[in-house]
Amino acid sequence: MLDILVRYFVFPQEGQTFWNIVLHGASAHGMFMRTVYLAVVMFAGVVLARMNLRRVELQNLLDRRNRILAAIRNVNQLIVREKNPLQLLDKACRLLAENQGYYNVWIVLMKNGRPSEPFFHTGFNGGFTPMAERLRAGELPSCAQAALSSDDVQIIDHPPVQCAGCPLASSYAGGAGLSLRIEHDGHVFGWMSLSCLKKFARSAEEHSLLMEVVGDIAFALWAIEAEKQRETVADKYAAVLATTTTAVVACDLNGRITVFNPGAEKLFRCSADEVTGSHITNFCPEDHMEEQTEMMRRVREKETVADYESELLTADGRRVPVEITLSLNTDAQGRPQGINAIFRDNTERKQAEAEREKLQFQLTQAQKMESVGRLAGGVAHDYNNILSVIIGNAELALGKVSPGDSLHADLKEILDAAERSANITRQLLTFARKQTIQPDVLDLNERLEGMLKMLRRLICEDINLSLHPGPGRMTVFMDPTQLDQILTNLCVNARDAIDGVGNVTIKTDHVRFDEKYCADNPEFIPGEFIMLSVSDNGCGMDSDTLVNIFEPFFTIKSVGEGTGLGLATVHGIVKQSNGFINVDSEPGRGTTFRIYLPRHAGEASPIEAQKVAETPTGLGETILIVEDEASILKLTQTILEKLGYTVLAASTPGRAKVLLEEHTGHIQLLITDVVMPETNGRDLAESLKAQYPMLKVLFMSGYTASAIAHRGVLNSGVNFIQKPFSI
Repeated sequence: MLDILVRYFVFPQEGQTFWNIVLHGASAHGMFMRTVYLAVVMFAGVVLARMNLRRVELQNLLDRRNRILAAIRNVNQLIVREKNPLQLLDKACRLLAENQGYYNVWIVLMKNGRPSEPFFHTGFNGGFTPMAERLRAGELPSCAQAALSSDDVQIIDHPPVQCAGCPLASSYAGGAGLSLRIEHDGHVFGWMSLSCLKKFARSAEEHSLLMEVVGDIAFALWAIEAEKQRETVADKYAAVLATTTTAVVACDLNGRITVFNPGAEKLFRCSADEVTGSHITNFCPEDHMEEQTEMMRRVREKETVADYESELLTADGRRVPVEITLSLNTDAQGRPQGINAIFRDNTERKQAEAEREKLQFQLTQAQKMESVGRLAGGVAHDYNNILSVIIGNAELALGKVSPGDSLHADLKEILDAAERSANITRQLLTFARKQTIQPDVLDLNERLEGMLKMLRRLICEDINLSLHPGPGRMTVFMDPTQLDQILTNLCVNARDAIDGVGNVTIKTDHVRFDEKYCADNPEFIPGEFIMLSVSDNGCGMDSDTLVNIFEPFFTIKSVGEGTGLGLATVHGIVKQSNGFINVDSEPGRGTTFRIYLPRHAGEASPIEAQKVAETPTGLGETILIVEDEASILKLTQTILEKLGYTVLAASTPGRAKVLLEEHTGHIQLLITDVVMPETNGRDLAESLKAQYPMLKVLFMSGYTASAIAHRGVLNSGVNFIQKPFSI
């Protein structure tokens, strides 16, 4: 209806104008109705005008909101593509002025509490210079001070009044000012100020959208700075990775290798190009796979695994002991990105630990040997004196009883038991390296050839004994009787390890060990050696047994079948000869003893055939015996007198000198104990030789003494008889 009235009265058709009708005789009623219609039309026009004005206002608001959203979009696009903070802020100022309709925009960053150049601004037409001078001087305008100290948008409704004295106040004429802090995650970068229409200055929506723009700019500045720091750290990290000898490997969360530094290339024995993209478990030994899987799981749960010991498998198949530290690699938001691994080669440390253990074992063995040596030496002197009396008197008694007499068998048992006891004492002294020896240059091959017959008698007929001598001369410097002891003990042990039919093999060879080989095998010694090996295919030994086989009195034989001193004796002999011994054995696979004796350059002494000779009788020659043990002194005197010698017996060196003063004839032989209370036997012999230059000397003792031997080796020209001795 309103639309019809408007068209009729305001836009009449031709010939129907309102005013023509009024002027050409309309009735009073008609005039009234037209007046009413005219009032209605005028009211409607006012309403329509106001509605149109509101529509325009709403359209303007909508356009401004769209410009704000466009500004946010443009700033966000700028943030994505622009990584230069200076370019970012300069372009952001221009975008806000162009799209948002702000009169001017300026941004100032802060550094160490002061404004930092350059200053970013637009819309001032060259009028920003005075403000720039103040900022360089460190002066902050009131709007900046308010913005930096508040979380809210700061509003300046009347800039000329509120900012009196500010060089930018005039540029805000007719508008209002807004200032707000540029901040992200507690870090204040600076502030932004701008001018806009007063009607928008207090719009909550304007403030919200403006703070969103400033928040995006702050985040962009933070992201650029963080990226720069990451790049700096990455550059330093890359430089460190390239120069460090420590192996560093980085993997993604699936275990695929992404970083492989030169240290890793050296340790893993492959290049980064070869392994990048492959799985880290390719370098994990199968028996460590479960352990590594557990460690990776713990790291994924944000737990750092530090310095755990494991092994890695190199590209060429070597197992290397390593110490590993694992940590989670995260991005700036703390989200897991991968796993970092640091590998430290433990080979040298393990070798050092093994060397320390070896040295500690050697120290323990040396201390044990010293203790056993002191015990053996202390006991042997008295014990061998007692055994000398037992053996000597038993032999004298046997000479007085016919073989058919029952007493003869009893005396023989006593003699056998005493000799077994004497043998144990000798073995103890050998283990402690206190057995007196007389080394000579021996050809090992010749000696073995001569011993084969005796060794075959030791083992049963079911066991085949074979000798495989190495080429050339195998010369060593050692006591021949000790070589016999070594072979006897090893062949007897091999025999006992074989159940039924079996083989025992003896080999000799020339070997040389250099420093490099010995570095990888700490139990070996550099130099040239003659190797003597004794192998069997018997039951073998486990690792627990191998650890203890050279311990004195250690045995795995049944009670009564062994003393536990056989291998201890072998070990003592080898050490006393400056050699070393190595054993390989596994249960069910037999045992091999390899003895390495220093190669000697001299010519071997000829082997003399042993002759069984009758005990010679004397022709009245005079022998002086000096022995502090009365029972041995008496026994020795009795034996020698029965053999036809004249005997002068003295219990001390002092008594011996008295007897010589009383004796008017010559003395052909001095038999003296080495260790005596007043003076030792060597000093006594030297003093008597001054009086009797042609005097011959025979030393006797229950164990070696430094007076006549150096480290158990008899001094040159010394004649010695070991107690206990027999007739």
